[in-house]
Amino acid sequence: MPDLALFPVPQPLDQTQLSALNAQYVATTVSLGVDATDGIMTVHANSAANCIQRTLKVLLTQKGSVPANSSYGTSLIALSKYGYNPDTINEDIILILLDAETQCKKQDISAGLGVTAQLGSIELLELVLLDTGNLKLSVGIKTAAGITGSFNVQV
Repeated sequence: MPDLALFPVPQPLDQTQLSALNAQYVATTVSLGVDATDGIMTVHANSAANCIQRTLKVLLTQKGSVPANSSYGTSLIALSKYGYNPDTINEDIILILLDAETQCKKQDISAGLGVTAQLGSIELLELVLLDTGNLKLSVGIKTAAGITGSFNVQV
């Protein structure tokens, strides 16, 4: 079954601000997209884009915030919101990614997705502590079919 396509909504920042953040754009919200016929856009169920989008949803959903499934999500947002230990931040992020990977793989199996959309692995490509309250993560995704992709997220 296709999933709704989510698109980041860029904040209106000038090039100087973006350069200072080393970013192409900054977004704190997402929006649904529409096609040329005003139909809501979806991501095909058996695509690598669907795998990446589902992984991002799990990572950015705060664990315990979904009443019907209290184990869904991760503590990534809570880590940013309530603070982290600089001595263990790498290990903490790796554990969060492993938790997300386990959840995604279980969902993929129960949904019966094809190997193109099934998560194979999640990899931490880069972790940057921007300041005491902001982390920048670069996360690599590999599907079970070996298709790779990546995304950056700042929390």
